[in-house]
Amino acid sequence: MLEKKILIGNFEKMPQSIKCPSCISGLLLIDASAHKEIRTAYSEKNYRKQFIGFDEKYQSICSECFHCNNSECNESSILTGTIEGDLVFIFSEIYGHDVPDHEVKISIKHIEPALDIIDIPNELPENLKNELRKAFYIFWADKDACANRLGIFIELLLNNLELYPGKKLHDRLELMQKSSEARYTNLASKLMAIKWIRNDGSHIEKRLTHDVIDALEILENALKALYDNSEDLINKKVKEINKIFEKKSNIGDSQ
Repeated sequence: MLEKKILIGNFEKMPQSIKCPSCISGLLLIDASAHKEIRTAYSEKNYRKQFIGFDEKYQSICSECFHCNNSECNESSILTGTIEGDLVFIFSEIYGHDVPDHEVKISIKHIEPALDIIDIPNELPENLKNELRKAFYIFWADKDACANRLGIFIELLLNNLELYPGKKLHDRLELMQKSSEARYTNLASKLMAIKWIRNDGSHIEKRLTHDVIDALEILENALKALYDNSEDLINKKVKEINKIFEKKSNIGDSQ
């Protein structure tokens, strides 16, 4: 999962590298020469010079370009966002007193192509990957729409698993919670939590952002549990090894 401070929109420095959503194995590296930043008209009109040319506050719009370091991919990505700066005074060891600076907060507004906000299992069918990336795409601009997209994804996931088709989502999840298969009961509880977040339209924007991030985090865990069979493989190996050496031990005891 991407760092939460990036998802919340409260970070001080633009990430220098991001996992490439196209090839997965490569990294999108920032192109410092392509950086663009422009102060907004509102900022120029409303924030006065406070100290030695430093504005009391400022607002900018910005863009960044990233390029994949995988030579077989060569993907490029464009990011747009906003930067807000607040005047602060920081002690300087060089000058021996406080000097002015800006405390910066960066917020991403759009990324093209969309980044994978959470890790997507390789085993997830392509149609589900595509639907999940639609949620990632809209996340930066509209958290409520992202939550709705996650609801659509859950419907498609249950269809893919062929679980209780033709029923309403809530009913399908309740039936899953009563399933005799533990993996489905656990999955249903996690998906139900995401459904509640999608259904709750009373959020204020700040709370909605945190709730949608929680939903994405829960979904990442649910998909890993559903599609990652590494635990089963390890348990199988453990069982085989113990069986072999228990036989050897029994032979040794009988001699």
